[in-house]
Amino acid sequence: MNQHDFGERAEDNLRFIRSTMERSTRFTAVSGWGGVGMGVVGLIAAVAATRYPVSSQEWMMIWLVGAAVAAPVGAVSIWYKAARTNVAFNGAAGRAFALCFFPVVAAGAIVTWTVATTAPGALPAVWLSMYGAAITAGSAFSVRILPVMGAGFLLLGAAAGLVPSWGNMALLLGFGVLHVGFGAFIAARYDG
Repeated sequence: MNQHDFGERAEDNLRFIRSTMERSTRFTAVSGWGGVGMGVVGLIAAVAATRYPVSSQEWMMIWLVGAAVAAPVGAVSIWYKAARTNVAFNGAAGRAFALCFFPVVAAGAIVTWTVATTAPGALPAVWLSMYGAAITAGSAFSVRILPVMGAGFLLLGAAAGLVPSWGNMALLLGFGVLHVGFGAFIAARYDG
């Protein structure tokens, strides 16, 4: 074996090791404080929506505005935590998290469009279930507590599906209480 072959093999081995290490890491930029902020938005939306029947136009608009406010809160807080802790979005763990989380959220938006026009009373079950599925899917590449949080959303989605009149309370518990509680835990345990 000549010196050139040895150098190429060493470079190949280093690339393999680096790639393996990247795939084994977790996306730790999930922001607990962002979760708390999103939860506060959820609590405000739930309180505002209690004045209207579940599935009314006003109720639906309050929750859609709440989602439009909460999503950037979550995104900016993840971006800030990633920058502060030197976690790369374009690393293997960040890509894997995004590829698991965002398609389910997109599916939830598509289903929302259909359900809002045909059976708006089912929206709490759809929103909670799809978000719980997104969190659970993304958790395979992120902090270890997220599967428990995802399961909580899935259970609340099932409850809202079984008792549609309980939908706003299920949304309050999910997008409000679960976000605040798990957000505070993640902030304390996982550096913000």
